[in-house]
Amino acid sequence: MEKVRPTSKSNLPLSHRQLAFLFSQLKQLETAGLPVDQAFSLLIKSEIKLKGPLLAMQHQLAAGRPMSEAGFRIGIFNDTLKTLVHTGENSGNLAGIYGQLADYYRGLDSRNQKMKSRLML
Repeated sequence: MEKVRPTSKSNLPLSHRQLAFLFSQLKQLETAGLPVDQAFSLLIKSEIKLKGPLLAMQHQLAAGRPMSEAGFRIGIFNDTLKTLVHTGENSGNLAGIYGQLADYYRGLDSRNQKMKSRLML
């Protein structure tokens, strides 16, 4: 049996900005009705910086795992993200969850940038 490595918030391999972008793109693609395999193929082609994590996630999805489990197994999702995405999968509101997560991470990134700029004054 494959070991699942639980992750903590500090171990997420993507920045807040990258997570905001990823969830924003996933929301748009989900809303457009693209199948998840096509959505990831498009993202992999267009986002060179995220290619590694996206390829790993695509591999997990191709193995039949749901998005929530795939993201958790490769370390993009922590326990909280896994639970939220799983809730979206079960409720049929995955695009809504992606949108809320994109907004959340966009806000975190904005606050971090403001804090960094104030520290440099």
